[in-house]
Amino acid sequence: MTKQIFSLVLLISFFQQTHTEHHVFITLEHWAIPAIDGKSPGMNGDSLIDCLQVRGLINELLYGKPDQKTRTFKKVYNFNNQLVSLEDLVKFEADNNLTPNHPLYKEFRDCLKAMRETFVNFTKPLLGEAEIARQTNMHLIEEWSKKANRENSLLLHWGKVDEKETLEKACAKEFYLFCIDLKSFLHDLMFNCPKARELFKSQRLSLMALKETFIQLTGQTGSIFETTLNGVIKTMIEHEEKNHSAAGSIEQKIDRRKKQIYKCKTLSEDIFEVLNMIAPELDKQLFTEKFEQNYHNKCAKFDAQFIAQH
Repeated sequence: MTKQIFSLVLLISFFQQTHTEHHVFITLEHWAIPAIDGKSPGMNGDSLIDCLQVRGLINELLYGKPDQKTRTFKKVYNFNNQLVSLEDLVKFEADNNLTPNHPLYKEFRDCLKAMRETFVNFTKPLLGEAEIARQTNMHLIEEWSKKANRENSLLLHWGKVDEKETLEKACAKEFYLFCIDLKSFLHDLMFNCPKARELFKSQRLSLMALKETFIQLTGQTGSIFETTLNGVIKTMIEHEEKNHSAAGSIEQKIDRRKKQIYKCKTLSEDIFEVLNMIAPELDKQLFTEKFEQNYHNKCAKFDAQFIAQH
């Protein structure tokens, strides 16, 4: 599973709410919030990225993949000779008596099953892998469900038993409501963790500033920056694996290494060495000064946009 960590779509999805999902922001007061905010393990920049990825996947299931050029959603699941989203399945389910004798019953169930499996396979490595994380999540979900008047939500069962078992019997509407609840819960969880949001902002804006600085000082393109950096990181990982093995695909390992590299606001020795392999002519002091300037400019712009949207 390749994660597009710093995708602009993920950042947009952080603030996106449709009229059907709108709810009053819920303050979580459980003791776990200050205990996990900005902590590792807990809610840090990496965890917030994972939450954004889950919200992005939920948006794709509910409506389709966003197309920035056409400003529309591209649906990806096939049903009844057309591309559909989970929202479409909910409408079809409501408009039809879906007994086993219905001519589209099996195709409908297969399509819904594919959506559920996509969700489970994507989210299981990201949300609550450790038992202590599961227990903490459930305390927060219980508080959120009560305050959101969603005490019958499938969220309250999710995490207590196997995710697949929770969802495999759910009809399209139940799965749809589950996705909306999870998306809303993650939204409120992220906004209840200001330290995690700051860590996320520094990681994301750090990468953007690094790329912009590299382009400004070398005349190279952003694609060269990303492709070469991924290649260098991949080589580093493959070299390390000769000494010890690690779980996950090569894409996941590249993703983890990126997270390690971009944790700091300032340009580290490691990241400069990588960039210097791409462009040996880079002057370290000039690059560092330019990077700091670009980074602070992006922080100021990000903060202004955030204030304007809230």
